[in-house]
Amino acid sequence: MAAAGFVLAIARDGLTHPVRTVTSAATTTTAMIRMLEPQSTPRSELMTKRSLSSSFSILDVPLDELRRAATVADTTINVCFVAAVAGAVRRHHQRLGHPLPEFRVNMPISLRTDADAEGGNQWVPARFIVPTEPDDLRSRIRRLDPILHKARTDPALHLSTIVYQLLTLLPRQVTTSVAGSLMKGVDVAATNVPGPPIPVFTGGAEVTALVPFAPKGGAAVNVALMSYAGRAYLGINCDPAAVIDPELLTDCIREGLAEVVALH
Repeated sequence: MAAAGFVLAIARDGLTHPVRTVTSAATTTTAMIRMLEPQSTPRSELMTKRSLSSSFSILDVPLDELRRAATVADTTINVCFVAAVAGAVRRHHQRLGHPLPEFRVNMPISLRTDADAEGGNQWVPARFIVPTEPDDLRSRIRRLDPILHKARTDPALHLSTIVYQLLTLLPRQVTTSVAGSLMKGVDVAATNVPGPPIPVFTGGAEVTALVPFAPKGGAAVNVALMSYAGRAYLGINCDPAAVIDPELLTDCIREGLAEVVALH
């Protein structure tokens, strides 16, 4: 039904605004091709192997310090978060003797609007390239800002549900192959989810922390951030086959966060 409605909408618009429709269709087609383009090789030469194992670690920082840093840098908490991860990946690779100028990220993008009913999720995965340079944090943030804005406003995002519904109509082997090709080349998955701003309770006991551990989904590591009661908690889920020294990567992410909150 969604696919049929989309096609009818294009046809209807084409009768009234033919030039705009052709231009829009071309832009949308390009975006869809980019969304479904196989990315089978990670950018990192270090983090190429994959396994079903996981190594977990936790970090946290005061949420107000992240907010202040975002204000100072005239950006968002999400951009600061990705800038910290980018700096961490750069340090990690440098210390292992394999400098990495950029890496591929998979990030869920929420499509929820104020008009949507409460409950449930409406997110789609976005893949994009994140630069680890320059070394200067402010310059890195300025470089990341338009990249993340483009990822969040990509026209293909609103068509992804339709595309994935169409994929389910294909034979399972084909669907599995397509899905696998979309995730194999991801170096890092990054997730940023707002949590309860005040303490919550379960069984009468106060929850002292909410730590997100998100699935790797084919990536070497998933770094997830969730805010809760004034703190930002990071759950780091590493594939030990890809990240040979998870403690080193955790230390690098800690340094990346410290660099961000030290902005003034």
